[in-house]
Amino acid sequence: MANKNTRVEARNPQGNELHVSHTELDSPVLDVNALERLH
Repeated sequence: MANKNTRVEARNPQGNELHVSHTELDSPVLDVNALERLH
């Protein structure tokens, strides 16, 4: 099963930070750890 992980981090001059993380799975079934992170 292949996973595609994308992570973006940005900071503006005022010091505010933005973190975005996305994981795309070939399988429609999420593992237990992924389900726990959603709650």
